[in-house]
Amino acid sequence: MRDRLENDIPEALIPVPMHPWRSFRRGFNQAELIAAILGQELGIPVIEKGISRKAGGAHQAELNRQERLANLQHSFQVRRTLPASVAIVDDVMTTGATARELARTLREHGAVHIQIWALARTPS
Repeated sequence: MRDRLENDIPEALIPVPMHPWRSFRRGFNQAELIAAILGQELGIPVIEKGISRKAGGAHQAELNRQERLANLQHSFQVRRTLPASVAIVDDVMTTGATARELARTLREHGAVHIQIWALARTPS
C-alpha cells in the first residue's frame, strides 16, 4: 500500500452511488460507467456493491449551495470494508457537496486517503 500512496494511485475507485429509484428510472449510473472504464484502463478495482445512497430529499441540481449541503447529510451508507486509499468518481462536480459528504462517510468506514475524480467541473 505504501507504494500506491506514494504514487497517488488509489487502491479502489468508488463511483458516486445514485438512489436506486433514480438509477432505475435512468437505466444506468454515469459515475459507475466512468469508473468501470477508468478501472479497466488503470488496473484499479471498482467498488460498487456495499455503498449506497439512502432515500433523500430534492434532486441536488434543483438546490442552491446551502440547500445541497443540508440535503446530503447522512445520505450515504457503507456496508463493507474499505481500503485506506480510494478515489471517488463522479461525472460532474458543482459545489462539491456530494463528494464532501461521501468522503466523510468513507472516512468513517476506514478510508484514509481520499481523492475526488470528476469528469467535469461546473461553477457553483
